[in-house]
Amino acid sequence: MPRFRLTLRILFSALSAWAAVFPAVLAAQEDGEKRTVTVESAYTVESENVPDELTGSEKTVTVFRGGAVISVSDGDGIFRISADEIIYDRAREMLEARGNVRYERGGAVSGEEGESGEIFRGGAMLFNIAKMQGVFLDGVFTRDSGQEDADPFIVRAEAAGRDSGSTIAFRNGVLTSCDAEEPHWTLRASRIWMLPGNELALLNGILFIGPLPVFYVPFFYYPGDEMVFHPVFGYRNREGFFVQTTTYLYGQKPPPDPGSEESGSLSNFLDSGAAYRQERDGLFLRNTAERLTDPDPDYFKLKLDAYSGLGVLAGIDGSFTPDARWPDSVSIAADAGFSRTLYPLNSAGFYSPYAQDGTRRKDYGWMGGMRLPFRYRGNFALTSDDPVFSLRLSMPFVSDPYFKQDFTDRSETLNWVDFLMNQSELAQGDDDITTETSFDWRLYGSFTPDVSFLSPWITSLSVSSFSAEVSFSSMRNRALSGEDLTYAPERSFFYPEYFRPAVSFRAAGTLLSSETPAARSSLQEKAAPDLQRLSNPFLPPDPTAGVTEPENGPDTGNGTAAESGTGGIAAEQESAGEPGAGALPEILALLLAEAEDDPEFTVEELAEQYREGETPEIADLLRLRAAEEELAARDLAVLQSAGVTLTGTERALLAASGIELTGEEEAEIAAVLEAAEEELAAAVVTRAPSAGTTPAERFLPALPAGRAGELAMSSGSGVGRYSLTWDFTPSFAYESNFDVTAWTEPGDVSFRDFSSLFYRIQTPLRLLGDYSWSRDTVHFSSGLNFYNTVEDHFYLSDRVYASEASRNSVLLSDWRNSVFSLQTDNELRVRPFARSEMLYPVEIGWNFTGDILHKEFTGTAADPAWEVRWMQWDDAFVDEHSLSAVIGLDVAGYEEKLTVSSDLSPLLRSYGAGLELSWFFGSFAANGAYQEEENAAGGLEWLWDPLTANVSWYLPLGFTFSQEYTHDMNEEEPSTLSVRLAHSKFSAYYTVNNAIQYTLKEGQGWVAEGAEPQFKPYACGISWSNIAQPFRLQFWKNRITVQAGFNAGLEFNLVRQTESNFNFTPEITVQIHDIFDLTFRSTSTNSVLARYFQKWMGLPVEIPGERNILVDLAKSFNFWDAQDRRESGFKLKTLEMEMNHYLHDWTATFKAVITPELRTEGGRPRYEFSPELAFSVSWNPVSDVRATAKSEDGRFTLSAAGTDD
Repeated sequence: MPRFRLTLRILFSALSAWAAVFPAVLAAQEDGEKRTVTVESAYTVESENVPDELTGSEKTVTVFRGGAVISVSDGDGIFRISADEIIYDRAREMLEARGNVRYERGGAVSGEEGESGEIFRGGAMLFNIAKMQGVFLDGVFTRDSGQEDADPFIVRAEAAGRDSGSTIAFRNGVLTSCDAEEPHWTLRASRIWMLPGNELALLNGILFIGPLPVFYVPFFYYPGDEMVFHPVFGYRNREGFFVQTTTYLYGQKPPPDPGSEESGSLSNFLDSGAAYRQERDGLFLRNTAERLTDPDPDYFKLKLDAYSGLGVLAGIDGSFTPDARWPDSVSIAADAGFSRTLYPLNSAGFYSPYAQDGTRRKDYGWMGGMRLPFRYRGNFALTSDDPVFSLRLSMPFVSDPYFKQDFTDRSETLNWVDFLMNQSELAQGDDDITTETSFDWRLYGSFTPDVSFLSPWITSLSVSSFSAEVSFSSMRNRALSGEDLTYAPERSFFYPEYFRPAVSFRAAGTLLSSETPAARSSLQEKAAPDLQRLSNPFLPPDPTAGVTEPENGPDTGNGTAAESGTGGIAAEQESAGEPGAGALPEILALLLAEAEDDPEFTVEELAEQYREGETPEIADLLRLRAAEEELAARDLAVLQSAGVTLTGTERALLAASGIELTGEEEAEIAAVLEAAEEELAAAVVTRAPSAGTTPAERFLPALPAGRAGELAMSSGSGVGRYSLTWDFTPSFAYESNFDVTAWTEPGDVSFRDFSSLFYRIQTPLRLLGDYSWSRDTVHFSSGLNFYNTVEDHFYLSDRVYASEASRNSVLLSDWRNSVFSLQTDNELRVRPFARSEMLYPVEIGWNFTGDILHKEFTGTAADPAWEVRWMQWDDAFVDEHSLSAVIGLDVAGYEEKLTVSSDLSPLLRSYGAGLELSWFFGSFAANGAYQEEENAAGGLEWLWDPLTANVSWYLPLGFTFSQEYTHDMNEEEPSTLSVRLAHSKFSAYYTVNNAIQYTLKEGQGWVAEGAEPQFKPYACGISWSNIAQPFRLQFWKNRITVQAGFNAGLEFNLVRQTESNFNFTPEITVQIHDIFDLTFRSTSTNSVLARYFQKWMGLPVEIPGERNILVDLAKSFNFWDAQDRRESGFKLKTLEMEMNHYLHDWTATFKAVITPELRTEGGRPRYEFSPELAFSVSWNPVSDVRATAKSEDGRFTLSAAGTDD
């Protein structure tokens, strides 16, 4: 019987749980809402009849007990309720939870702790599912602040209520963001309201720091919603009281950047940092629940500011990124300032609009010599980066250099902490805003149309660039006097300096090329059989294609061959409607494979990759099976007709089939491959050939570069690549310089006064022929360049260029530049072993650049004349004429090269050589030159360049050893020798130089002995530093970390030994996780190293002081004897200590820096240690809440928020 009752109880519980869930789903569907109630877990589920408090009758409820968890999804999100007991009233859609209640609400997929937006833990709660309202009793409410790294808000309250709009009200609540058991700060209030959008309000609030009350707030309201005009108010010593407003007519104000000053303000502490869509409600912009993951950057806003002393600012500012193709962005800004001149009252920094005579002066702006009743500043910018037409325009407008300083120190967010606690700092204004002394109007662009239909004759026809620039500078207004000359914004004005438009064009094309279809077809006249109906000879035959047997005819019905990618070419051609379409480029890949068996990679997969636009790796091609047994004799016959060169493996296949190639056929095959060699070597594989491809090309897919080289090497002859291209780049430039000599005030400015007008026309034309044979075995290029320049100052102002000499200097410059020349540049490179992996560095080169003819100015200012001179064999016509040769090897990836070069006649002759060697544990390089140079007498003499040699050794254990030697060949003496040994943090060096000998003499110091330098040891030293990677020790489960860093350097001057020195900088940091960081750092130096080793050095003068370095070091630490520390050669330069103490919500920082300063008292100099101490405490949630105490130079200062350490 008990077992039967247990079974019934389990069955009843299961039915009750089903009845509790299924009717809720139906009700949600009937109501048109997307709300689902799900019972996730419960130990027991029972249905009970209980009295209804409202009607007095009984009602049926479902009771879940024992770890009950119910989740409700309303479409916008999901919340869960877990408790010891949950009562569900389905008729009223009410949930009542008791005992260990936990309520959490997050996104549609959230629910894990830390992801929820709201979490309540308490004794009891009552929640209406239909209205999403609830009452929470005796618990703790946690709400996510919305910021990525910020702590959530925590509120403890007797009772709390939540409405359907996500507003939560607390009675007798305690607010904090500190999750410690005893919070370090709390805000206690009789009423606390947390509204959507992180709005916060409280009544009768008291702020506690620990157990201490700090201040009382009768009422506080922080609106998450913003006023439409974003008011900011304050006071500055110069401008006076001010109100700044910004009204967004389009778009909305972006959230503050994490690195900005606003990020540490109170508003950022309460704000989520995210952008929400806003709706206007009267004078407020209210945040909706819609979060903007990608806010629209476009905006248009109005600015209206008023200053009690300065005046009024009105302006607009907008930025737009149109959806249209052109332009990409447009921005406009225009500000008008109606201001008064401000005069200083005293040295304290206060200003008044009244001058000393009691008058007030209104400020004016000027534009192009016209007086305006306001000052102004603006900008218009447009950007378009279209590949065909690009344009960038920037046109700023500024009335005077001081507008930016007067009106741009503004904000759209009021920092309450700064406003209440840092008035003295705010009153000074922003010192980083400076005056403007110049600005430019700039227009840049280009126009590059598509002229592919004219290819190859014309490959480029464009306006490569066009530009226009107007530059404005500032000058003093000499029409003002008295105080206005010093304080009025009109004391300086802008004037146009010059106007420079320019445009350049480019036209280019190819006159002749081996890559054109006509050139390639000339190589294939003989091998042009009709292959339209032949199958792919290198793919396994497709039995379903039906196109390989002539008697069956082409298959035009099912398209099997085209679909599989392995069928005959004819099927692909007919499906494409054009001859040759769809031929797969792996035709030769099967024959080139090494018969490596990989059944998982098939030809069908390769074809599919091509159809999807992918390029298989070369390793994939090599994994294809050769399938020699599937090559029929008729397929091999097609190979012979198509003109495909063969390797030894492929010849073996042909021999097995009884097919032979004649020498003439093989030569023709090699010619076809050479014509397409550049394309074959440039890529692993190529795409399927186009419809216009010749039959032979359809059987010549791309080869791997190395393999293509083998094929070409096996051929007996080859054809090179050649091209003849042209490039014409004319340009026009114009410049007008304004005459400013008569401008003394803004009204004098005129865009019609010029000092000079100038133009320049250049018409360079280049023809370039290029020939390359057998993968650059021979490469020759020859260019013909015609340069023509015409420039002229066609107007010179008589006022600026009053003297004949000044005018003549300008004209002579124009005439000297108005010339033309016909130049040729040639380069020949021969690499006889370009296809050899070992000998490919071998190269012979020749370069020549010179003028065939040129026009030069030969006249004077009074009698201008030009002369056209044809080429002569002298350095006036020849710019470069050189010959070079490289003999080298590549051994296992290491290049060994000997390079010799020579400058040839008619240039000054020179001969140079360089040797480069490398191996797996070192390298060597040496170079030198012997050349002619012109001496002071006008004659020629042969001189050597310094011979330099470098060798490096890569030793075991990470050591490197390097040597550098320089030898003066003219003086036949060494110049420098440097040796260096390095390993990770350690390095040591030793140098020998040509230096003058010095002798130490008493009372005179170091005295030079003669003027002839001697090759002698100059300096040596060692250094060690691990600052970048300090020693690290960790204790107590890595909670305590000790870091030690050292930077030490010892340098010996071997010429003047007393100038040797030693520097030592230790640094020790002790960290206790989340408690404090303590860092000690000092810098010491010793400049009297010579006195410790003077006997060994044999100095002629005795240096007084302690000669034992260890004893002298001990004296430097003798803090009980000042005389010992004075006598010690180890001197302390700086001593620093810094400590950061992390107090959960607060961070305390103490920093002390002690440095010796040279002071003079009573005519006697002495060093005095001057400590600088700073102590600051900042509140982490609101970094603006900070206090800093400083002691520097005997002065103690205490400042509040906003002050840096």
